[in-house]
Amino acid sequence: RSHINDNCTRITYDLEEAEPIQFFTMSLANVVLNGNTAIADSLVMFEDTTNLTLGQAILWQNNNNYIFPQDSNAVREDIIQNPGIGFNIYWEQYGDLNYPGSFIIIPNPDVHPWLNWDGSIGTVTSLAHVDSAGTQFQNIGLQYSQAFLGAKRTLQDPTEVSSGSTFIQHDDIFTLLTDPFNTTKYTDPLYTIRGNALDLYTNDIFIIDAVKITYIRKPSKISLSLGISCELPEHCHQEIVDMTVASILEGIGDPRYSTQQIEVNKNE
Repeated sequence: RSHINDNCTRITYDLEEAEPIQFFTMSLANVVLNGNTAIADSLVMFEDTTNLTLGQAILWQNNNNYIFPQDSNAVREDIIQNPGIGFNIYWEQYGDLNYPGSFIIIPNPDVHPWLNWDGSIGTVTSLAHVDSAGTQFQNIGLQYSQAFLGAKRTLQDPTEVSSGSTFIQHDDIFTLLTDPFNTTKYTDPLYTIRGNALDLYTNDIFIIDAVKITYIRKPSKISLSLGISCELPEHCHQEIVDMTVASILEGIGDPRYSTQQIEVNKNE
């Protein structure tokens, strides 16, 4: 579904060049102390870990005695909701940025002007675990990058509506856009899929502000170490166990296989 700003009249707008942003990405596993189930007391950004008198800033403070992996989801939400001063933190997606399984950390250069991602112009900013005494730290990996986020069109006092969108094949889209009866409109925007991107088509009376996607995704892999359990509904768990038992009995030629299959069929 597309969330649309509509004035029902021709719109005028200005586009300004967007400034590039620096951002860092970090996985959830980086919050865990190496070889431990404990969550770091705090995550701190350091201008230079060899000289702790230089710039440093708390990215996140652990105030809840979390334990890994049981509290993985709670830790993730805590980091997003309670970042340190001068940081915005997002999970997996922000604007055009998409990093599955990672935090996207966007620092404010006005608050922390010493933050640096480019090793060619100086020491690269480090992120470290710091213990409660503040005397020991352990460097953890970060990925650094820079991106341009496109300028956004805005309207004065728009009417906001939510409409279903229609998928169109690439070889049909331009024919439909020139057809006054089937062109894109605020009640039914047209879109195409290009790689990992959605291209939504507007006209001169409406702007698509956001898109909500409902889709069937691949389930997360079950991991005891990361606290990721089966995502299927609980009523499916017993069926999976029954089918597994039947498969094993069949594989070893056990005479109980036929009886087991009858029970499985009854459940279905």
